[in-house]
Amino acid sequence: EQVAASWHQMLVMFKSSDPGLVALLLSGVERYVNWIDISLVANERFMPILFEVLNSDHSTHGVAQVSAVGVLAEIVGKKMEPGVKLNLIQGLGLVPLAAQWAETGLPGMMSCVPSEVEDQELAVVSAKLLVNLATEILDAWKKVENSVISLQTVGVSLDDEAVLEATASCQTATLMMEQLFPAVVMAFRIPKDDVSVIVAPFMLSYVSRIKLVSKRANGELSPVVHAQLVALLEAAAVCARFDSNMSLYPVDYASMEEMVIAEEEEQSVSTRRQDLFSLFRNTSKLVPTAAYELVVNMLNNSLIGRGAANLPGAVSVVGGTTGASQGTSNWQDAEIALSLFYQLGEGMTEDVLKSGAHPLVELAAGIIQLDDSVATHRLVALALLEACARYAKVTLFRPALLPSLASKFFGSAGLGHPASTVPPRAAYLLCRTVKTLRQTISAISRDLLCALMPHLEAIARSPIGNQSFQAKSSYSRPSGLASAGASASVGVSGAGVSTPDDRLFAFEAAGLLVGFSSDEETQVEWLQALSRPLIEQLQRADRGGDGVASSDPSISPTAAADKRLNEQRIQAGHDQTFLYQASLCRQCME
Repeated sequence: EQVAASWHQMLVMFKSSDPGLVALLLSGVERYVNWIDISLVANERFMPILFEVLNSDHSTHGVAQVSAVGVLAEIVGKKMEPGVKLNLIQGLGLVPLAAQWAETGLPGMMSCVPSEVEDQELAVVSAKLLVNLATEILDAWKKVENSVISLQTVGVSLDDEAVLEATASCQTATLMMEQLFPAVVMAFRIPKDDVSVIVAPFMLSYVSRIKLVSKRANGELSPVVHAQLVALLEAAAVCARFDSNMSLYPVDYASMEEMVIAEEEEQSVSTRRQDLFSLFRNTSKLVPTAAYELVVNMLNNSLIGRGAANLPGAVSVVGGTTGASQGTSNWQDAEIALSLFYQLGEGMTEDVLKSGAHPLVELAAGIIQLDDSVATHRLVALALLEACARYAKVTLFRPALLPSLASKFFGSAGLGHPASTVPPRAAYLLCRTVKTLRQTISAISRDLLCALMPHLEAIARSPIGNQSFQAKSSYSRPSGLASAGASASVGVSGAGVSTPDDRLFAFEAAGLLVGFSSDEETQVEWLQALSRPLIEQLQRADRGGDGVASSDPSISPTAAADKRLNEQRIQAGHDQTFLYQASLCRQCME
């Protein structure tokens, strides 16, 4: 008690005149809080001084403010019974103070505008205090409620007083959480990795809690909780967006330094998006209509501004905080809108697609028919291709969309995109889509092969050897390009593929398309056209005197196409096609 009294006296004496000494003193107090009686600091004498230091002028007392936040965080995090913890937090008066940050911004911010961070250290520790406060309330709330439910489940009867006490504690926790949540959302929107890393885990826990409460209430959500989840969706969309200040080249890099910087920034976004997309998906399952409306408006606001037609289902979003206004959008808005659309499609079954009643089906049809001009930026093109591949099964029940879907992979948004990182991913997704749609795509296989041939010839003319692949690793499987976009949460950025050039998947797709034909003569005709550029490449290599090693990239396209064609030939028993393949192999060896 004497030590605590000394702390109080010194704080009163120096709180205004010597912020450095106050910071040093509070750093010592922070170390003691964990093991002394909490009443020595969490009282009506000590707490007002901490609040006064915290609310002082940042320009002169910034270091003291950081230390005051540290003491408050230790007080909030001290272990005790859940009911006692809720009463302590309520008595501290910290919840009303922190709730004001939704309007004024965190300590260290000039305002509540997320980008206006003046002192990053103070803003980060304040965000940590805010999240710790919300987490302690949430944990205590769960423990009080679960203890009552557990006892009732095993048949233990509780007296009325105990039930009333638990009910009061839960109501207190609910009220405090409602007060704090807008401030937590505001902190979540701060475009700093140090802050989002702190806030995202709490948001995931809170959504899990709401999911459990909703299940107990037969899926019903209170208006307050529904509004919280909508705000959370919007905040997740903002946090997952590429920052406008990032050095991300639109097509190809001008120097190796530019490539390295871009890859580092994209990898940073990819890492951050893992939790954000998981949070978005989990929240969208609780409020699916709100999530759909948000994504539709983001798509309309971003793509209309880039020359696309209006997509179905557009509605207004209150506040307009996530999408750009029409006519003023940029590639960042289009990329995040397409990526979130991709996330909404997780778990969509064929029954849903077949019924055609789900609004995402209509929206997917609109995305598939988008003009390639919306995807001039390489990251937008990658997000568009990922989305088209995920929703490709829509064409099983709407075959009229097949040409539009194919054009995404063959056109200027896919294999024809000028960025070196896009065609490899387009080839892989094309191959995957052909496998998925083999039931219906065989009807237009001739047209698809005709469209694919120029790209196969271009690939054959420009093989990537192992050395060039290592020097230009972003060519086929960039770290953070596909993974930073729509495919971040599903790990389909080429991992596990043994070929050094993902463009070779185009030949595998061609082999599938050739095998779809039931006519031997047609198969031979198509195979001749398919193999012509490969034979010419081998002949050029031979004339050059270099020879062709078995590991040469020239062999890989033939092997990729031959692999898939052989599967089809074995099933159909086509001898003539086999003879042509044998002839092709002899030419390769010669």
